Amino acid sequence: MPEAENRHFRFLADLSHEVRSPLNAIIGFSELLTDGVFGDLTDEQRAVVNDILAAGNHMLRLISDVLDISKIHADKLDLQPEVLCVASVTEQALTVVRAPSREKSITLTNEISTDLAVWADERRVTQILCNIISNAIRCSPAGSEVLVTAQTEGEYVRLSVQDRGCGIAPEDHERIFEDFIALPTPEEAPGTGLGLSVSKRLVELMCGTIGVESEKGHGATFSFTLPRRDRPD
Repeated sequence: MPEAENRHFRFLADLSHEVRSPLNAIIGFSELLTDGVFGDLTDEQRAVVNDILAAGNHMLRLISDVLDISKIHADKLDLQPEVLCVASVTEQALTVVRAPSREKSITLTNEISTDLAVWADERRVTQILCNIISNAIRCSPAGSEVLVTAQTEGEYVRLSVQDRGCGIAPEDHERIFEDFIALPTPEEAPGTGLGLSVSKRLVELMCGTIGVESEKGHGATFSFTLPRRDRPD
């Protein structure tokens, strides 16, 4: 790797470390306030603290995504592939995003057979699923459903996340996988604009493909493929 790129990567890695510490403190103290550790909050105070907490988590995701993009460009992202049960890793991701789904009364459904397995990095597959499912929750109306399914396609397994949200115009299907492209939703602010671009690169590093089927106003189905493997006995 050229020395200039190496310096750039080291700078981002150091910056990420320095920013994370105070940011984690902000998030931690905000959570203590919302939990009532320092006493009850008024509705107005709770709303302000929730805004601080949401902004802190948004920044933390942005820092992580930028660092991942930097690692991928610098060829420093280490993958540890193994045989993964698709249903199990999907359930892990659903557990991570269950809190925001409850806030909007959105049902998260995992309809994946326990027989399906892939050859992939568990942490990164969980990250991809969390990115896609979080987007689905953000774009979906309250009281709706986000459905996760999987099926075999030759030597691959295709995982799909379907929502009933605002949908995506056909002309934006490719663009949303570019860096810092975040489409607005009717109800909420857009995300960091890096989750899908990071997911695309991670899927491709694990020898898969990713895409979306959607029309404006008719929900969206994001899907990606990973190499299929037989589950060990």
